[in-house]
Amino acid sequence: MRLIAGRARGLPILSPKHDARPTTGRAREAIFSKLASRLPGAAVADLFAGSGALGLEALSRGAASAVFVENHRNACEVIRRNIESTGFAAEASVRQTDVMGWLRSATGPFDLIFADPPYRNSPAEPDRAAPLLAAPELPTLLARNGLFVLETRAGRDRLVVPSPWRLCDQKTYGSSLISFLQPRAQPLGQAE
Repeated sequence: MRLIAGRARGLPILSPKHDARPTTGRAREAIFSKLASRLPGAAVADLFAGSGALGLEALSRGAASAVFVENHRNACEVIRRNIESTGFAAEASVRQTDVMGWLRSATGPFDLIFADPPYRNSPAEPDRAAPLLAAPELPTLLARNGLFVLETRAGRDRLVVPSPWRLCDQKTYGSSLISFLQPRAQPLGQAE
């Protein structure tokens, strides 16, 4: 896996050995093409960060800072190695903690928040996207006209968007459904 564009274009990034499912290059290219005008100088959070690919891609394309939130120790080590190898140590920080706990103590604002929670492989597994969307802290962490970009499994589980959120756009790339959301309390911004 490599960074697609920007300052660190073409540099390889490692993936954690546990069951992480990195966002595909095709999906990352589509996401960041859509967000191009939002990236310069942006403050970014990458939740369920895995390899850190989304936050690193944002930094490579001009984001000012990125916070990577990941609970798995091995993944945090991989993220730290990726940050060092791509040259973003000054702009990045890693928080090894549960995403829901981080939301309760985090301070924003963030211009972009990415989240790629683990997919449910069976109905018995917990749905990580629903509680995230229901967390009252999440919309308050976004800057005015900030955007929340959520990756979930396409087709299998229907994404229910609770009332605090407005769905701005949604695209399917392979097995991934990418949803662009804003808090309803904010004026509608451009997802482009």
